[in-house]
Amino acid sequence: MAKTDNPLKQLFHSYIAELTPWLLGQEVLEVSNRNIELPSNIFKSDQVFRVSLKDGKKLLLHLEFEAHDKAQDMAFRMLEYRSRLA
Repeated sequence: MAKTDNPLKQLFHSYIAELTPWLLGQEVLEVSNRNIELPSNIFKSDQVFRVSLKDGKKLLLHLEFEAHDKAQDMAFRMLEYRSRLA
């Protein structure tokens, strides 16, 4: 685990309501924590939030923090996360 992993998780957990509009480029009505164990003994997501946008849309915001040296397999891990979240 990178030295920045836990501080980034704490930052986003503490300020997700302020950071979500910036990340999505849209106004947000509500954000709630949905950090869940994904059905696997291998994968646990870093941060998952349920977001209600001002235009009425609802979505899941999934954030993963990864060390640079492990970034090469990140696309495949995100595919696995996405299918399990669905």
